[in-house]
Amino acid sequence: ATSTVSKTTSPDPVTTTTPTATTTVPGIKPGNCTTNRWHMSTQVGATYTCTNDDVYPEAWLAMEWRHFYDTATDCCQAFYGELPCTVDDICTRDKCAEKWH
Repeated sequence: ATSTVSKTTSPDPVTTTTPTATTTVPGIKPGNCTTNRWHMSTQVGATYTCTNDDVYPEAWLAMEWRHFYDTATDCCQAFYGELPCTVDDICTRDKCAEKWH
């Protein structure tokens, strides 16, 4: 599911929005939703978004400390500071919504 994190006094504010589709970059090994770390989304149109998908430039692995975070909140803070941040968690996406029936 895709959600929005904004700065408030609550521990982890999240608002659900519409899921987005994912495509995998060739040459990058697919991950696991429970072990993937959080990073800035590279999806077209995913402005101010952090995700734990496996779609990112391979070059980011050389500077892992700069591109990957343990939580969505840490990712949002590192990349977007006080700006609203959308969280795209692949562990909670509706898998059915990403496929044609």
